[in-house]
Formats: sequence, structure tokens, C-alpha cells
Amino acid sequence: MSLGFDPEFAQVFTPMAEAMAHATPPAVGDVPARRAMWEPIIGAASAAQPIPTDVTTAEHHATADDGTQITMRWYAKTGAAAGPAVLFFHGGGYIFGHIDLFDGPVSRYVSASGVPMLSVEYRRAPEHPFPTPVEDAYAAVCWLHEHAGELGVDRGRIAVMGDSAGGGLAAALSILTRERGGPAIARQILLMPMLDDRTTTPDPHIEPYLLWSYDDSRTAWPGADIPRQTTASRVTNRPRDTLPLPLGLLLRQAHWRSATVMTEALRPLGIELRHFAVLIVLINRGPTVQRDLAAATGSDKAGIMRVVDDLERRGLAVRKSVPGDRRVRAVEITPEGVELFDAAHLATEPLAERLVAELGPGELEQLTDLLTRFTYPAGDKA
Repeated sequence: MSLGFDPEFAQVFTPMAEAMAHATPPAVGDVPARRAMWEPIIGAASAAQPIPTDVTTAEHHATADDGTQITMRWYAKTGAAAGPAVLFFHGGGYIFGHIDLFDGPVSRYVSASGVPMLSVEYRRAPEHPFPTPVEDAYAAVCWLHEHAGELGVDRGRIAVMGDSAGGGLAAALSILTRERGGPAIARQILLMPMLDDRTTTPDPHIEPYLLWSYDDSRTAWPGADIPRQTTASRVTNRPRDTLPLPLGLLLRQAHWRSATVMTEALRPLGIELRHFAVLIVLINRGPTVQRDLAAATGSDKAGIMRVVDDLERRGLAVRKSVPGDRRVRAVEITPEGVELFDAAHLATEPLAERLVAELGPGELEQLTDLLTRFTYPAGDKA
């Protein structure tokens, strides 16, 4: 099989390929050398075309789950109408790249489409391995969703986009936010997404044409060329399997199913499942400190702070000082919050009944009892 470049592409690409041909390829695992080689190339490509003059930028910050401030750059076309927005993640094999290096492409996307973009400076491996980058991405999508009103963004029309590693991160974020019942994502725009860690065996037909080499993949996917374990017990999510891992998969799929249904019911009310979960706790327990809210909803400190901030901005909850401890504040639902909770309860009740429609008499109560005992073992506080 004979391959070759399209002549028009070759005219643009050949000078870059010739320049790289004289460079010594970094050894497998040498991340600093790859950063030193690739980042100037990406920067030069970014500036190879004019930067649009009709696009303005602004810096913002989101708080990650570990308290780190994540820098984000907002690109908007002058005079563009309010509407959709895109959360953008840059490429770089998960190991290099910065938002500054992608100013050119993002600005041109925004100028050509009129759709604003929020570019995220997520933390990179190997200094910050999984799950840090996707948690940074989740903090960013939550921030965009919470600040949609002031940015002129329709919350129901937020897309995620990225190239290479950024495309893989956008795909991972879509799964994570679905699993958590977080902000809805309207569309994924994945450009050559980096999704498959099995691309480590060279193909002699295409290897001469590659910019991103097989050694680069081995570096970005450490351990990817280690043979897969073939002797371990087969793990599936079929009901007859009783190992702990299949049970976990079943529970996760049950969560996905219920979260998807409930999210659709709550969307017309302008809230998400994460907001509703906090309102449920406040209704059941009364004023509750944020630490206990995080534990009750399975969230983390930064995540619960974002939810409470959102509820407080909308007048659905309020933070109040705790008598006897000036350092602690409890979250209390407001009358407006109670009213919205009642409306949400009415909206979700028919769908909740559909979720358990296949259960027989007494099985719902049995399922609830079993899940309660599983979630809160003897001695734990529900």
C-alpha cells in the first residue's frame, strides 16, 4: 500500500516536517524534552495566521476540587448575539501545552462562528495525573454554567470541544458530568481526540508521515504497551455476577439512569440534580453546615461550595452563623427554596414512579432498605 500527502497539504506541511527531521526525537518517557520541542511548534502554528481583531478576551478562575484556582480565558466576538458557548480544552498529549499557545485557533474559531469560547488551563500529567485534569475540567464547566447569565450564555446550549488530548478530556468530562448529574452538555466537538491507549504498535505504512510518533504515545500513555491481564476473572455487569466490581457497575448504571431521568425533569425549573440533592438534605435536616452537606450528597468541599453559592445567588438558600461558633456557618433553605423544592418534587414524582415501575409489590421498600444498609453500614449515620 502506497501513501502520500495531498499536494496542497504537503506544500504547507513539508517545511515543518523538514525542520523536525533534523531534531533528535526525545526518548520514551522524556516529558521535558517533548515540551521543549512541541510547545514552540504549537506556538508558531498558532501565530501562522492573523489573530482576529473582532475578538476580545477576559481572564476568569474556577476553584478545583482540591482548592486550586484554575485559569480560564473567555473569548467573545464583538457584537455577537447571546446564545450558545463552547468549553475548549487544548491539545498536547495530556503532557504539554498551555492556553496561551492556542490563542490563535480559539480566536479564529470564535471570529468565524460568533460563538464564545472558554479555554481552560487544566493541569497536566505527569505532575498532575488522572483524575486531576478531568476534575479541573469539571470545575470549569460548573463555573461556566453558574456564570452563564452574566456572560449571555444559554445554559442548555453549552458544548465541550478539544483537539487531541483536549478532545479526550472533553469526552471524559461528558461522561463525568453525566455520572454526577452535573451541568448538561449539549454537544461534543472532538477533533482527533486522544482516546485509545492501544496505538503503540508502529504501522510501517503511516509511520513515515507522522508528526506525533509512537514513542510520543508511549510517553503520554505510560504502561499502555504492557500486556493486558488475561488470567483475571471475567467481570461483567450481568445480574448473576456477584463479585464486588460487577455490583459497583450495576450501582453506577442505576445512578446514570436515574440521574438522566431526574435531570430532564428538573431542567425546566432551572436547577440541576446537584442543587436538588442539597435542597433535599436541607428539607430533611434543617440548617446544615457545608461539611455535612458534602458528606450527605457524596460531594467534595469545592463542589458543595459551588452548589451553595449557586443556590444563594438565586435566593434559594442562605448561609447563617452557627450560635456558639463564629467560624462556622450553616446553610438554610429559604421560603423561595421551599417553593422551588415543592415544584421540583411534583415535576420529578411521575418520572420517579416510572423508574421503579418494573418492581413488584413490596420490592421498592426492600430495595430502599438494602441500599440504605449498603450505603450506611451499622454504626454509620445516615
